[in-house]
Amino acid sequence: METVKMNSSIVEKLHKLHYKPRFNGKFRFDQNGFTLIELVMAIGVTGILLASITAAVGQVFNTNTNNSEHMVAVRQVQNAGYWVSHDSQMARSITDTAHAASPKILIMDWVEWDGTAINVTYSLSGTSPNLKLNRLYKENNVVISNTVVGQNIASSSDCHSVYTAGSLVFTMTATVGNENETRIYSVRPKPGT
Repeated sequence: METVKMNSSIVEKLHKLHYKPRFNGKFRFDQNGFTLIELVMAIGVTGILLASITAAVGQVFNTNTNNSEHMVAVRQVQNAGYWVSHDSQMARSITDTAHAASPKILIMDWVEWDGTAINVTYSLSGTSPNLKLNRLYKENNVVISNTVVGQNIASSSDCHSVYTAGSLVFTMTATVGNENETRIYSVRPKPGT
C-alpha cells in the first residue's frame, strides 16, 4: 500500500477550516456574528410582521363570516318576498290578519281555471328570536304543502303585512348572526281583489 504525503501547509489550512475554538471567556473583536442590539431589532421586526399577518388573516375570516351571514339573511328575505308576491298576484281575496291576535299574517284565496279552490295561509311559527314564516297551501281544503319560506325572524314585528287601497305591503327582516336584511315588497294584486 502506498502512502501519500501531503504538504504540511495544506494540512494546516484544512485543519483551520474545520477547527472552531471554544469560548475561553474573552471576547475577540475579530469574531463574526450579531450584536445584542441587532438580535433584539430582528426579533422585534419579526414580531411586528407576525402580528400584522395574524391580523390580516383574522380580518379575512371575519369578513368571510359576515358576508356569509348577510347572504343567508338576504336569501331568506328574497324567498319570502317571492312567495308572498307570487300568491298575492294570483289571489282574488286577501285577508290581512297581522293586527289580530293570531300567528297568521295573510290569508289568500283564488279559484284556478279548472275550478280548483286555492287557499294560501302565511303564519309565523317557532319562538323568538328564531321565528319561521310558513306557507300552507291547500287545494279544495286539502293540504298540499306546508313549507317554510322564511327563517331567522327575530320577532313578530319583523314580519308583517298591510293590505289597503288595493295594494299589499309586505315587510320582513331576517337576522343571521350580526347581519340583518330588511325588504319591503309592495304588490298590486289582480283587479277586483
